[in-house]
Amino acid sequence: SLGIISAKGRRSLKLGSNDVINQDFLQTDAAINPGNSGGPLLDTRGRVVGINTAIATTSGTGSGVGFSIPSRLVRRIVDDLLRYGRVRRAYLGVVLDANFTAEEARQLRLDRKRGARVMSVSGGTPAARARMQANDVVTEFQRRPVMDFDHLINLVSLQPIGSTVTLGVWRAGRRIEIRVSLSDRKVIDAVPPGR
Repeated sequence: SLGIISAKGRRSLKLGSNDVINQDFLQTDAAINPGNSGGPLLDTRGRVVGINTAIATTSGTGSGVGFSIPSRLVRRIVDDLLRYGRVRRAYLGVVLDANFTAEEARQLRLDRKRGARVMSVSGGTPAARARMQANDVVTEFQRRPVMDFDHLINLVSLQPIGSTVTLGVWRAGRRIEIRVSLSDRKVIDAVPPGR
């Protein structure tokens, strides 16, 4: 099999019985059978471009669509494990709308359904300090378009802890920019309520 990549940035996939939170898969036709996931996905020069992870199949066999974790994400995870003993993920501090609809986008005066709608902002978080609000729609992250809530979660979590990012936000019918200094979620969760 050749393992041709047919799509990048695949998200919102149902893979097994547990939800996979951070999704940014390469889609491939490589055969990924039970027991051989975790193997490399190579380019024509023999360089590792992904780690074969899962397959979506209706037959229960190796036929179907395969998904690989991009090598840049694997490198980031390995570096964190070696340096800190855990994977550190940057945190914004919002609850996002997983079911943001075209009708809701129209009500917020967006030209079409796009971005990630903020349902609520948690106190004491980077989003709260940046004065983000419920019904803000994050349409850009560092000038890159945000496709949906999964895409925003992935973009944020891959940023270095403590970095400051610029969000393009749709609020009350107009675009604004908000600068947010991202924190480590584990550190924020350890702070007692009310502080």
